[in-house]
Amino acid sequence: MPDKSSSNLPSWVPTFSRLMAFVWSARIALAAGGLPEIGIFYNGGLGDDILCSAVARELKKRGTGKIWHFTAFPELAVGNPDLIAVPADFRLRRLCGLFGVPCIELDYHRNPPRHFIVMMCEQIGI
Repeated sequence: MPDKSSSNLPSWVPTFSRLMAFVWSARIALAAGGLPEIGIFYNGGLGDDILCSAVARELKKRGTGKIWHFTAFPELAVGNPDLIAVPADFRLRRLCGLFGVPCIELDYHRNPPRHFIVMMCEQIGI
């Protein structure tokens, strides 16, 4: 008889590990005051995370509500009213996806033709 491990199950089937991931994510969301209107992240280094704060500022100027910044450097957000730092963890992005919250990965490739922040803002639609 074939093995029915969780890796062979459809993504909608609730397994113990998926339920625990949901509980962990829900706790983070509650601690952050609820889900955001949008989440942003950059899979880069410290400087790229700093650039994300500029994108969050531009979103706030245009009326965006709560913004999550998925980051490995939460100390960068201390005192920043434009965003809420949350762990850079796929489980939180999955939770956002379950509730229709867009999570945008900001990035740039090669030598950019325009300023980094301008291009990152364009990726988010501003």
